[in-house]
Amino acid sequence: MSSVKPRKGEGRIAFIAHRERFKEMLDAGYPMKTIYEENKDILRFGYPQFTKYVARFIEAEEHQKGDEVVRQSTASNSAPAEKPTEQKTGRDPKKGFSHDPNSGNARNDLI
Repeated sequence: MSSVKPRKGEGRIAFIAHRERFKEMLDAGYPMKTIYEENKDILRFGYPQFTKYVARFIEAEEHQKGDEVVRQSTASNSAPAEKPTEQKTGRDPKKGFSHDPNSGNARNDLI
């Protein structure tokens, strides 16, 4: 009975140490369950936690990189865009329903 209790955070450290390998396997098309089963002895935590770490450390990283690309492209196109000119067709715009709550209250005895 000399099993050593793992310290808090050791699983996260193990995941981060192998993050690039997991990312490559995910990019190659391996299912997360297969990746977890092959590396279960290294990670020493459950599959639900593995999926959370994938979402936090791999998918969020890719999402942030995508945001940076969008920011860079919008920064390079920061010249003010011309407003599109509105074409007048000669017709009045369609009027929608407008409710006047006092329109039918001609009687003073309602109160």
